[in-house]
Amino acid sequence: MNKTGYFLLLALSVSSFSLYAQCPQGIPNTPGCMPPDVMERYRVQDPPYSRRRQAPQQAPQQYWERQYGAIVIDKTTPNVGVVGVEHLSSKQDAENAALSKCKKKGGQNCEIVGSYSNQCGALVWGDEFFSVYSAGSADNAITSSMQSCERRTKNCEVFYSDCSLPILRGPQVPQQYWENQYEAIAIDKTTPNVGVVGAERLSSKLHAENAALFKCKRKGGQNCEIVGSYSNQCGALVWGDEFFSVYSSGSAENAISASKQRCEQKTKNCEVFYSDCSLPVLRSH
Repeated sequence: MNKTGYFLLLALSVSSFSLYAQCPQGIPNTPGCMPPDVMERYRVQDPPYSRRRQAPQQAPQQYWERQYGAIVIDKTTPNVGVVGVEHLSSKQDAENAALSKCKKKGGQNCEIVGSYSNQCGALVWGDEFFSVYSAGSADNAITSSMQSCERRTKNCEVFYSDCSLPILRGPQVPQQYWENQYEAIAIDKTTPNVGVVGAERLSSKLHAENAALFKCKRKGGQNCEIVGSYSNQCGALVWGDEFFSVYSSGSAENAISASKQRCEQKTKNCEVFYSDCSLPVLRSH
């Protein structure tokens, strides 16, 4: 073997040794003597930095949408007078809608005399002059129109006023509110086995009273009558030998206590025949 071939063989041996060192018996000669399953586990198939990052999605925002209104008159055609439109999304739409409305009423010489946005408009007409103004409120628009008309003529009257205020668009945030709850107590003193009935957690006093009377009659009552109704409170009826008492209060205990005290002042053997609560309910819309 010549010197060139010897050195080439030596270089290959050194290179091979550096890549695949002699591993302990039973472990294949892999880089770092790592078992094949471990190498596969740590192999990076799809580097994170190679993926395109997606910008986070922004939640829909609320915004105020501009609203337009327009006023049209026809001075020559009888029974047309003044027409107006409101709550359109552009000035052009508002003016076109007002003109169309005027023509549908029979107008032959319809003309735009005023348009406004996110405000209120008013037209005041007198004997020889009419005035159109817009302002932040209908009252201010009417006042300005009336003052302008009265400076020039007599018998000024408001012929039109309305508002096209901005509308909140986008996702609506639910608004919470407390809904009143009503209850009523009905009795039948004359019909056996009817006694006292109550209807609770109704949305109006009338509904509660009607429901209580209905329950009383379904039990066979012939002479049902309402003896108490209340809202957002608790009620109790205590009945004794010759007297019954009805009270309402913020809690059932207080209502019972007040009813019992009054009953015992009038008669004997007072017992609680009914107690329940109709407290306000939290709603959202």
